[in-house]
Amino acid sequence: MPAVRDKIVAAFDAEVYDSGSMAEVSPWMALGSALDAPGMFCWQDLVYTEVCDPQDYRRVPYGQEGTPVYTTLERVSQPMIRLLSNDLTRWEAPDASRGRTYPFLPRGIYGRIDDMFVVRGENIYPSAIDDVVMGAPGYGGEHRIVITRDGSMDELVVQVEFDPAACGTPVEEWRARVETDLRTVLGVGALVVPTSPGTFPRTDFKARRVVDDRTLLDGLRKNGGAS
Repeated sequence: MPAVRDKIVAAFDAEVYDSGSMAEVSPWMALGSALDAPGMFCWQDLVYTEVCDPQDYRRVPYGQEGTPVYTTLERVSQPMIRLLSNDLTRWEAPDASRGRTYPFLPRGIYGRIDDMFVVRGENIYPSAIDDVVMGAPGYGGEHRIVITRDGSMDELVVQVEFDPAACGTPVEEWRARVETDLRTVLGVGALVVPTSPGTFPRTDFKARRVVDDRTLLDGLRKNGGAS
């Protein structure tokens, strides 16, 4: 994601290029970035890539979002025909002005279909929340996404470690800005709760940042343990 990429570039003064594949289609890379711009090309020479609707696996039109599906017949002992990735991306039509005539993923791979959860009718991907909070000045290194339910209304709470020394902005002003950015990206409001750096154990896995209390509440109600 862009926020992580920017941190790597800043920390190591490195050139960072996105690429992607799946073990089942290796050793060939299916996706790769350009030298001078973000995004990834679908290298169609050996691995044919489609972006498909995750419900019916039909190819979506250019400009729409879906999951990459890969086909390669190069490995004759183990050909892969329409291998479902469950990743999330949006693709655009080939454009020779980019220097290549492959389909293009302007934001690369930015999530997983199976990480998605629904809040107030909106499909929410943890990676979208991660990109907003990790890119905010003053981000303290870790966060948690908590989904609860008050009656019939879902509530989305994002607990974010806040480092005032790295921000220079009062915490309430910082919190309000992050809430605005989250609403713009997600389409629903989220309550941001600043916490001290070091509050949460470190994790490299997006799904482990998500705590969905609705499942517990529904289970208690089903078993008669909650009203």
